Amino acid sequence: ESTINDRIQDMLNNLYGAPVLTANPEIAMDNELDNDGVLNPGEGFSVIVTCTNNSFETDAMDGLITLTIDSGGTITSDETIIIGDIDMGETVIGEFSIFLEESVPFGDFNLHLYLTANYINNSGETDIYTKDVQFSINVSLNQAGFPVSTAADLRSSPLVIDIDGDGDIEIIVGD
Repeated sequence: ESTINDRIQDMLNNLYGAPVLTANPEIAMDNELDNDGVLNPGEGFSVIVTCTNNSFETDAMDGLITLTIDSGGTITSDETIIIGDIDMGETVIGEFSIFLEESVPFGDFNLHLYLTANYINNSGETDIYTKDVQFSINVSLNQAGFPVSTAADLRSSPLVIDIDGDGDIEIIVGD
């Protein structure tokens, strides 16, 4: 029992002596060209990161957030945001801008946030806190409301063909 109590006390001491930081990403479709809420190649978006220091008694110092992304995209803002010192209970917000190239693969586009900050540990020494957050967003050629906008299920087999021989392709959908 004594060994277990000592171990629990060590865990609590570590919890109180280290920062507890959040790094919550939110996707903003603020550079999506057709405004349909679906991310397509050639469009962009932002990642807004909210960081909060939920520590019991530790301030975070010299905080940095770095973003890496899959190939097929470009970070058009700085790849690293300096968030500086985050006192207990304080929240800071950073924003990254991303552009998707025309050649971006369809499906999940992966993003990885890496948060680092310094803090003073229980021994009075400077230590490093790190946190990894991985998330993704779907990239497709889909368009909201295309080929029809309906609340009901549309069960069909669309056909894409040059039906009138004029060189323009038509889409035929039966309902």
